[in-house]
Amino acid sequence: MKTKLLILLFFISKAVIISGQNNDKAVTQNSKKNSVFIEGGGNGFLGSVNYDRITGPIFEKLKISFRIGIGQNIVPFSYSPTLPIAPLVELNLLFGKEKHYFETGFGVNFSSSTDDNYYGFHSTSPKRVTTLFPYETFRLGYRYQKPNGGLFFRAAFTPNFGSQLSGFFWIGVSLGYSF
Repeated sequence: MKTKLLILLFFISKAVIISGQNNDKAVTQNSKKNSVFIEGGGNGFLGSVNYDRITGPIFEKLKISFRIGIGQNIVPFSYSPTLPIAPLVELNLLFGKEKHYFETGFGVNFSSSTDDNYYGFHSTSPKRVTTLFPYETFRLGYRYQKPNGGLFFRAAFTPNFGSQLSGFFWIGVSLGYSF
């Protein structure tokens, strides 16, 4: 899985470099590429606060966006959360033109927990073990973002997979502002 993700990231980065050679300056200069938004559900589980940047059109109807955010820390099983928040990173492909897009992508979220159980044995010392749980996230949905900025909206199916999550299927709805 990691090898496939690295290969995909390599080809996407090459596409972004090639897109920098696009001569259609009117489209890229007037487009509002930044968005800030909140998402209910989605990859942040109960919610997240996010920033998204469209890096440029690859082709006329294909764009790439990069998202960073802070979501709720979901803790598997009976562990206690170390922090109530967790970082998330996502890379998306946008298919469409003007303001309506089909959006698909993948990312990585992290959840951390602290537990007294160390290597399968309960510790008698005051030391506690903190564990980081990375999990893969996916996105498949609709995105509304006008080229001249303003309202940002999206709705998507957002399954999550990882070592501690054996398939957590979820949906997310985002609302924000593009500038």
